[in-house]
Amino acid sequence: MRSKFLFLLLFVISANGFAQKKFTLSLSGYYDVHNRALSDDFYGIDVVCSYRLFSHWKVGIGTGLGNVDWDKRVTEAQKAKGMRNNLLFLPVEAQIRFDLLKDGITPYVGIKGTYCFTLTRHNNDLGGGCKPFIGIEIPVGSSFSVHLQYAYNLQKLTRNIYQPGGGGMTGYGWSGYPPASYPPVTIIMGSTGEFNEFALGAAFSF
Repeated sequence: MRSKFLFLLLFVISANGFAQKKFTLSLSGYYDVHNRALSDDFYGIDVVCSYRLFSHWKVGIGTGLGNVDWDKRVTEAQKAKGMRNNLLFLPVEAQIRFDLLKDGITPYVGIKGTYCFTLTRHNNDLGGGCKPFIGIEIPVGSSFSVHLQYAYNLQKLTRNIYQPGGGGMTGYGWSGYPPASYPPVTIIMGSTGEFNEFALGAAFSF
């Protein structure tokens, strides 16, 4: 009799544990502000499907669509030489998140890894990135919720600046390049951009 009772108890505990595991589909809009003036701003939407691995932990994968305004200082003359000031990209993302509470209004923390693929022809390029984030999720009904989130976005940036004739970069604060009679050159500048990202989104759990 005792063994049957223990078996039943274990079954109930296991069933309750599996019931807590659920999927969540979230849609967020975000805006990234570069932490240096007169530089690059990102904005776009993210779609993430996550799975509650344990009572407080979620893992997820996602994608989306984004745009970067690349250097607001680009002039029309520089655009004619191959520079563009916007770039459309497709991010592929994986994240892990820890909820401080099991239900109700829940603060959370997490980290997201990304890789961005460019969708438009552009002289510049993106790459891998990392986003530690914090946020708060507010339930609206039994299956829906809204969330506010802040992330510190570290994003790989590569500028492949094609210069017909190899000169005329003084608009970027650079000088000393050869005159226009020289062959074309490509200047490759790799860096990691640091952005403050603000996001607002909604989620459906099932």
